[in-house]
Amino acid sequence: MKFYKYNEFVNEKLARGLKPLLTLGSTINKKVGEDALLDLSDKFDELDDEQADNIASHLNMAIELCQDGYPGDCTKKLKQFNKVCKDALSGKEVGSAFESKVNEADKKGSEEKENREKLKAYAEKIGKAGEAADKARKSAKAAEDKKDPEAEAIAKINLQKANAQAVIAKADTKLFKHKLSKEKDKKNEGRVYESFTDFLNKAK
Repeated sequence: MKFYKYNEFVNEKLARGLKPLLTLGSTINKKVGEDALLDLSDKFDELDDEQADNIASHLNMAIELCQDGYPGDCTKKLKQFNKVCKDALSGKEVGSAFESKVNEADKKGSEEKENREKLKAYAEKIGKAGEAADKARKSAKAAEDKKDPEAEAIAKINLQKANAQAVIAKADTKLFKHKLSKEKDKKNEGRVYESFTDFLNKAK
């Protein structure tokens, strides 16, 4: 939709009663209670309008998260709803929360694939360092058998180098896994466990 046409479209909807809902939605939070959130959702629904439905979908997702026992995620989604309302008031086009969820899932899948590739690359580095160390040991043994001190010295230096590369690769892998673990813990902040068993499984 062309920008000027969309502005005209929004102005028409605002005149029909959308503006008060957007104004309220731009600041609302879960402290008002579930009933108030549901009431606001119903008022968007009463407008019987696709754009209003797109805006309300962000609110509805927040309500579902609250009902399912995820207060932290509910708060985040309500803040997104606040932003969506402000965007709509300023004339920006707003998409459905379900479209955003699909895009987030695609992004998450892409990030997970990238992380797997990084871990694979670290494993390959460790493997190559191990192969180089084995080769250096064999060279050092052969040089020792031939009584070639210079070749033996070079082989031992190569062995030290390979061992150092293996140590660095393992340390990099450990740091990267730690980073992923911290990011995962951060995403789980505010989660309410559905059962004591769920809590115990998380604690393992």
